[in-house]
Amino acid sequence: MAQFTIDTTATITNGQLVVTASWDNNSVASFLDPNEITTAQQLVEWVLNQQYTTRTTEADIQKRITFTAHQETDPGGGVFWVLDSIDEVVNLPRDDARAGIQGLPGWATWTAQEAADWIDINVTDLASAKVALSNMARMIVWLRDYVGV
Repeated sequence: MAQFTIDTTATITNGQLVVTASWDNNSVASFLDPNEITTAQQLVEWVLNQQYTTRTTEADIQKRITFTAHQETDPGGGVFWVLDSIDEVVNLPRDDARAGIQGLPGWATWTAQEAADWIDINVTDLASAKVALSNMARMIVWLRDYVGV
């Protein structure tokens, strides 16, 4: 058995779910399973259709799908993957969340004290506090989506 991930984007427009792009991070091209899913694209469509049964609002979807599969050999000697389980479906980091980080130059190398010092120097009134908190909220969302914290 092996675990794989597929990153995907999709949209919901006029009640229709359309997968716009998928990236198979492990180059797994074909599957067979009880749902008769035979490609990574069909797997993505099947998972998203399970998650988005109500489609009354427009949406842009960015997901990472993690699943487990094992290899089998058909009578002709061909090897294929059999889907065992969908392990996790999580949001991918959104560009707007990452954009908030750009407003804090050098933040990736800061110590906890340097972060506190930056706040002391740059947060001087309610308006600057809102900007700093918005950027930090975006960082938290980005970390949640990207790292899974």
